[in-house]
Amino acid sequence: MVSLRFLGSRSLLVSLTAALLSGLAACGAQSGDGGAGGSGSVGAGSGAGAGMGSGSGMSGAPGASGAPTGSAGTGSGNAGSGPAGGAPSSAGAGGAPSAGGAGGATCSGVTPWVLGTTASQVSHGGKRYTCKVAGWCASTAPAYEPGVGFAWQDAWQDQGSCSAGGGGGATGSGGTTGSGGATGGGGATGSAGATGVSCALDSVLGETTFKSWFPKRNGFYTYANMCKAIVKYPPFATTGDTTAKKREVAAFFANVGRETGMLMYIDQINKDPANGNYWGRGPLQITWDYNYKACGTAIGENLLGQPSLVSTDGAITWETALWFWMTNSGGTGKTPHQAIVDGSFGGTIKAINGSLECKGPNEGATERIAHYNAFTQALGVDPGTSLICW
Repeated sequence: MVSLRFLGSRSLLVSLTAALLSGLAACGAQSGDGGAGGSGSVGAGSGAGAGMGSGSGMSGAPGASGAPTGSAGTGSGNAGSGPAGGAPSSAGAGGAPSAGGAGGATCSGVTPWVLGTTASQVSHGGKRYTCKVAGWCASTAPAYEPGVGFAWQDAWQDQGSCSAGGGGGATGSGGTTGSGGATGGGGATGSAGATGVSCALDSVLGETTFKSWFPKRNGFYTYANMCKAIVKYPPFATTGDTTAKKREVAAFFANVGRETGMLMYIDQINKDPANGNYWGRGPLQITWDYNYKACGTAIGENLLGQPSLVSTDGAITWETALWFWMTNSGGTGKTPHQAIVDGSFGGTIKAINGSLECKGPNEGATERIAHYNAFTQALGVDPGTSLICW
């Protein structure tokens, strides 16, 4: 016969056992701690040590401007059986590297300038211009060519450069996966690349050839400064086919060779008192006050007040020669540039010094022709047949 005391103790033991089992089940159902990338949810197990939840962090997405951070991952605990709670989730992966920014470009959609244009805004020589006087803007006279003709400022307003910007920088490196759910560091934004610098003469002439043509030249005359100067006169040595481009380079330097003793002289040797302070200077020996004034206006320098700039500034000296070559016809109807593009080297002599050298055979014209023949041969191009000017 079982005593009532024993039955009461047994009942108490059963109750304690049930409570203990319930507590163990609750402990077994706890999930693992999630990392910063994600957290496991509570496992819904039953029985002693039931449920093993685990959280898994998702990789972080890249942040803007190349500085990504991992976003918090999400995950839920999977119900199951086992004595332990869920394991911690893995850390969120670092952000993917950002690409460097690409360089921008301006003047997109602006009408390129041509003679006789009716556009109110044009691009020319790497710059943008707005028309001030429609009649002059639409003129077919080279004098109104934006940035080039000696009277272009009467017609156009310079709105600044529209050259393309530098390319994007290198891609930033991605962040490494963090431990314990830490977010990865994002790649740095690449810095913009520098704009490449090139010379329009490189594909036609090149510095090595230039130096070989003028081995005894004055150090004042440099290829680098010539490259700076031609930026203001983009049609120079870029008009027509390859033959026309090479002929123009040969013709220009043939005349320069005659005018300066193969670039040995900067100022005129035998100065004419009638010229006052405006004697011949530079590669094409610009002379007379009216030429200094017109040229200074065209290139943006006070040459009338400071004519010595032509002898002391290495870029300005080339600009004066290119101004004369591209804009002055000497009363012949064609500039030296137009004459040589049309295939006439004799026309360049006529525009530069026709009153003295185009009345019959003479030393000056003969020397110019000899230089031209030598230079075209060096460039591998036929000189053409129109060499004399009389």
